[in-house]
Amino acid sequence: MIRLARLLCVLLVASLGAACAPAPQSQPAPQSQPTPEPTKGACVLHMLGAARPFAGEEEAWNAIGAAFEAQYGCKVVFRWLGDWSAIGQQLAAARMAKEPVDIVYTYAMLVNSTMASQGILMDITDLVAPFQQRWEPSLLNQYQIDDRLWGVPWGVGSTSLFFYNKTLFEKLGLKEPKTYEDMLTIHKAIQSNTQMMTWLHQGKETGYWPMLLFETLAQTSGNTSGQFVRDALAGKASFTDPSVVAAYQALAKFYKDGILAQASFDTDHDGMFAAFAQQKAAMVYGGLWEMSFAKDAAKDFDLGIFQFPLVVDTPGVVPLHGGGADDGLSIPSFIAPENVSPAVQFLEFVSRPKYANQIINTYAPYMPVVRGVQPVQDPLAQKINQQFLPATIGYLDWLWPPEVNDQVASGIPAVLAGQITPEQAAKGMQDALDKLRAEADYQSEWWKAWTDADWSKVRPSQLPSIEVVQ
Repeated sequence: MIRLARLLCVLLVASLGAACAPAPQSQPAPQSQPTPEPTKGACVLHMLGAARPFAGEEEAWNAIGAAFEAQYGCKVVFRWLGDWSAIGQQLAAARMAKEPVDIVYTYAMLVNSTMASQGILMDITDLVAPFQQRWEPSLLNQYQIDDRLWGVPWGVGSTSLFFYNKTLFEKLGLKEPKTYEDMLTIHKAIQSNTQMMTWLHQGKETGYWPMLLFETLAQTSGNTSGQFVRDALAGKASFTDPSVVAAYQALAKFYKDGILAQASFDTDHDGMFAAFAQQKAAMVYGGLWEMSFAKDAAKDFDLGIFQFPLVVDTPGVVPLHGGGADDGLSIPSFIAPENVSPAVQFLEFVSRPKYANQIINTYAPYMPVVRGVQPVQDPLAQKINQQFLPATIGYLDWLWPPEVNDQVASGIPAVLAGQITPEQAAKGMQDALDKLRAEADYQSEWWKAWTDADWSKVRPSQLPSIEVVQ
């Protein structure tokens, strides 16, 4: 899902409302130059990250760096270059070349898929414990592997949601749906009173199909989808489990009952929002990074948002949505020992609301991940932080390998079209995992093979003393 280049582009521009278009090949975007090195022997931290996408962000980082140096006597040298997906390779190359990197701007997908298992990140569990309350536990957990923390969330969070024509709903006397039965009631009302499709999905954008399974599996698993996936990857469970089959069945019901329009199979991102703008579709589904597109589409009607409805009647189960803190900050495992203390202090410093606001406000955040950072002034932002944030869990494709995700992306439309059964779709996921184990020796619980010597390379020799300012 987030792996798709199209979605990354949308994510980067959603807060700004800019158009998502490739840069001219003849005029590549300039890379920022590192700030000047300090006098030899002085305290200096080197921070590595991808080229910053938001206007004013680099200036904000420089200002925070200057404030940190003024208070703690340690200069911060920022190096922003390249694409987010190359950060892992850049960090590995820096280690090989013995180039100093003390803080790295990371991404949850990369941390979970490769960076932690490669041993290039430090286990910062104990280092950030004194100030870890600055993050929602559900967001902090996305940088945890086997209860060890490999980064802290940063920037803005994402979540999954429905955008809908609020003006139409009010005209027809409809309320936001809470259950599948509510969705069916809304569908019947829309079909009886309008020529609109009830729900149009961007099915040609294959990365958006798995997001639907994240929603239904969260419920059919009894709100334990993340742990279930981890167990399945470790061989303690199977993707052929009835909860997975039920998740596919729940999605098939939306299509069978006509709620999900047949046109979804041939509709891309632009086509979906065009139909929404032209009031040919009453609701569309996507991610928070698409808020600017939804707002642009809703020029002739009021825009509303609601959570994916309940598709099970299991007591205690609530809707949970794929999402989380895409961006994070980590400390490389090869950091110079004398720089561990100032690096941790910088993480504490930049996550203070005063300074976090200064940087993250350049993102125009709807769902900031650091507590105390103010979201944009928008009633929808208030709803997102009150309703969606507590119900947001990590994207499952941050956990399972691409081969499994590809099976989900092709399996859902095949189930909807009646080409395969939910049982066959679930088996396809397990077959993909079994093949990966057989051909690539895939091991999800890589840390169990680590020796004491391996762990000593990613943990500080002693805990530093830092100042925590509330």
